[in-house]
Amino acid sequence: MNKKMMRTIAISMMLVTSVGFLAGCGSTQQVGYVDVAKIASDTTKGQEIDKNLQAKNQELMQKLQQVAAAGDEAATAQVQQASEQEFYNYRVAQNKEFKTAVENATAEIAKEKKLDVVFQKAAVVNGGVDVTDDVINKLGKAATTSTDTATTAATK
Repeated sequence: MNKKMMRTIAISMMLVTSVGFLAGCGSTQQVGYVDVAKIASDTTKGQEIDKNLQAKNQELMQKLQQVAAAGDEAATAQVQQASEQEFYNYRVAQNKEFKTAVENATAEIAKEKKLDVVFQKAAVVNGGVDVTDDVINKLGKAATTSTDTATTAATK
Protein backbone atom coordinates (compact mmCIF):
# COMPACT_ATOMS: atom_id res chain seq x y z
CA MET A 1 0.00 0.00 0.00
CA ASN A 2 1.28 3.44 -0.70
CA LYS A 3 2.15 5.98 1.98
CA LYS A 4 -0.75 8.30 1.18
CA MET A 5 -3.28 5.51 1.63
CA MET A 6 -1.69 4.45 4.94
CA ARG A 7 -1.73 8.04 6.17
CA THR A 8 -5.41 8.41 5.23
CA ILE A 9 -6.31 5.17 6.98
CA ALA A 10 -4.27 6.11 10.05
CA ILE A 11 -5.82 9.55 10.36
CA SER A 12 -9.37 8.31 9.94
CA MET A 13 -8.96 5.51 12.47
CA MET A 14 -7.34 7.90 14.97
CA LEU A 15 -10.24 10.32 14.61
CA VAL A 16 -12.82 7.60 15.09
CA THR A 17 -11.08 6.14 18.12
CA SER A 18 -10.25 9.48 19.74
CA VAL A 19 -13.94 10.44 19.80
CA GLY A 20 -14.70 7.25 21.72
CA PHE A 21 -11.81 7.86 24.07
CA LEU A 22 -12.81 11.44 24.83
CA ALA A 23 -16.40 10.41 25.46
CA GLY A 24 -15.26 8.08 28.23
CA CYS A 25 -12.72 10.32 29.99
CA GLY A 26 -12.70 9.80 33.72
CA SER A 27 -13.62 6.13 33.59
CA THR A 28 -11.34 3.12 33.52
CA GLN A 29 -10.97 2.09 29.93
CA GLN A 30 -9.56 -0.96 28.28
CA VAL A 31 -7.42 0.26 25.38
CA GLY A 32 -6.28 -1.72 22.38
CA TYR A 33 -4.16 -0.83 19.40
CA VAL A 34 -3.56 -2.04 15.86
CA ASP A 35 -0.72 -1.70 13.37
CA VAL A 36 -2.55 -0.90 10.13
CA ALA A 37 0.60 -1.13 8.01
CA LYS A 38 1.13 -4.70 9.23
CA ILE A 39 -2.53 -5.50 8.60
CA ALA A 40 -2.21 -4.15 5.06
CA SER A 41 0.89 -6.18 4.30
CA ASP A 42 -0.02 -9.41 6.10
CA THR A 43 -3.66 -9.95 5.08
CA THR A 44 -5.08 -11.35 1.89
CA LYS A 45 -7.35 -8.28 1.75
CA GLY A 46 -4.45 -5.83 1.94
CA GLN A 47 -2.40 -7.73 -0.63
CA GLU A 48 -5.42 -8.05 -2.91
CA ILE A 49 -6.02 -4.30 -2.81
CA ASP A 50 -2.34 -3.63 -3.45
CA LYS A 51 -2.44 -5.93 -6.50
CA ASN A 52 -5.64 -4.25 -7.71
CA LEU A 53 -3.98 -0.83 -7.49
CA GLN A 54 -0.89 -2.05 -9.33
CA ALA A 55 -3.01 -3.65 -12.06
CA LYS A 56 -5.12 -0.50 -12.49
CA ASN A 57 -1.99 1.64 -12.69
CA GLN A 58 -0.49 -0.70 -15.31
CA GLU A 59 -3.73 -0.65 -17.32
CA LEU A 60 -3.82 3.15 -17.33
CA MET A 61 -0.12 3.41 -18.19
CA GLN A 62 -0.58 1.14 -21.21
CA LYS A 63 -3.54 3.21 -22.34
CA LEU A 64 -1.45 6.37 -22.02
CA GLN A 65 1.48 4.83 -23.91
CA GLN A 66 -0.82 3.88 -26.79
CA VAL A 67 -2.09 7.43 -27.11
CA ALA A 68 1.42 8.87 -26.73
CA ALA A 69 2.68 6.60 -29.52
CA ALA A 70 0.27 8.34 -31.90
CA GLY A 71 2.22 11.55 -31.34
CA ASP A 72 -0.73 13.82 -30.49
CA GLU A 73 0.45 15.81 -27.48
CA ALA A 74 -2.95 17.34 -26.75
CA ALA A 75 -4.63 13.92 -26.74
CA THR A 76 -1.82 12.51 -24.60
CA ALA A 77 -2.23 15.29 -22.04
CA GLN A 78 -5.98 14.78 -21.99
CA VAL A 79 -5.67 11.00 -21.53
CA GLN A 80 -3.03 11.49 -18.84
CA GLN A 81 -5.28 13.83 -16.88
CA ALA A 82 -8.26 11.48 -17.25
CA SER A 83 -6.10 8.52 -16.21
CA GLU A 84 -4.84 10.30 -13.12
CA GLN A 85 -8.41 11.13 -12.09
CA GLU A 86 -9.57 7.58 -12.78
CA PHE A 87 -6.72 6.12 -10.73
CA TYR A 88 -7.40 8.56 -7.88
CA ASN A 89 -11.08 7.56 -7.78
CA TYR A 90 -10.18 3.88 -7.93
CA ARG A 91 -7.62 4.27 -5.13
CA VAL A 92 -10.15 6.10 -2.94
CA ALA A 93 -12.67 3.29 -3.47
CA GLN A 94 -10.07 0.61 -2.68
CA ASN A 95 -8.94 2.51 0.44
CA LYS A 96 -12.53 2.82 1.61
CA GLU A 97 -13.08 -0.91 1.11
CA PHE A 98 -9.93 -1.74 3.11
CA LYS A 99 -10.74 0.77 5.84
CA THR A 100 -14.24 -0.63 6.25
CA ALA A 101 -12.93 -4.20 6.46
CA VAL A 102 -10.33 -3.22 9.09
CA GLU A 103 -12.84 -1.20 11.11
CA ASN A 104 -15.39 -4.05 11.09
CA ALA A 105 -12.81 -6.66 12.12
CA THR A 106 -11.39 -4.34 14.78
CA ALA A 107 -14.86 -3.68 16.20
CA GLU A 108 -15.53 -7.42 16.45
CA ILE A 109 -12.20 -8.04 18.18
CA ALA A 110 -12.75 -5.10 20.53
CA LYS A 111 -16.14 -6.51 21.51
CA GLU A 112 -14.71 -10.01 22.04
CA LYS A 113 -11.83 -8.69 24.18
CA LYS A 114 -14.04 -6.13 25.96
CA LEU A 115 -11.94 -3.19 24.78
CA ASP A 116 -13.52 0.25 25.04
CA VAL A 117 -11.35 1.84 22.39
CA VAL A 118 -8.79 0.78 19.79
CA PHE A 119 -6.12 3.18 18.57
CA GLN A 120 -3.51 3.16 15.87
CA LYS A 121 -0.25 1.75 17.20
CA ALA A 122 1.50 5.10 16.69
CA ALA A 123 -1.02 6.84 18.97
CA VAL A 124 -0.27 4.59 21.95
CA VAL A 125 2.81 5.61 23.89
CA ASN A 126 2.57 3.05 26.68
CA GLY A 127 0.29 0.17 27.58
CA GLY A 128 -2.70 -1.12 25.72
CA VAL A 129 -3.46 -4.48 24.17
CA ASP A 130 -2.06 -5.26 20.72
CA VAL A 131 -4.91 -6.75 18.69
CA THR A 132 -3.13 -6.54 15.32
CA ASP A 133 -2.69 -10.29 14.94
CA ASP A 134 -6.32 -10.89 15.90
CA VAL A 135 -7.45 -8.48 13.19
CA ILE A 136 -5.09 -10.13 10.68
CA ASN A 137 -6.54 -13.54 11.51
CA LYS A 138 -10.09 -12.20 11.26
CA LEU A 139 -9.42 -10.67 7.82
CA GLY A 140 -7.47 -13.68 6.59
CA LYS A 141 -3.73 -14.04 6.94
CA ALA A 142 -1.90 -13.99 3.63
CA ALA A 143 -0.07 -17.19 2.72
CA THR A 144 3.16 -15.29 2.10
CA THR A 145 3.47 -11.94 3.76
CA SER A 146 5.80 -9.15 2.74
CA THR A 147 7.63 -9.58 6.06
CA ASP A 148 8.19 -13.28 5.30
CA THR A 149 9.38 -12.40 1.80
CA ALA A 150 11.82 -9.80 3.13
CA THR A 151 13.15 -12.23 5.73
CA THR A 152 13.59 -14.95 3.10
CA ALA A 153 15.37 -12.53 0.75
CA ALA A 154 17.66 -11.34 3.55
CA THR A 155 18.75 -14.87 4.40
CA LYS A 156 19.72 -15.76 0.82
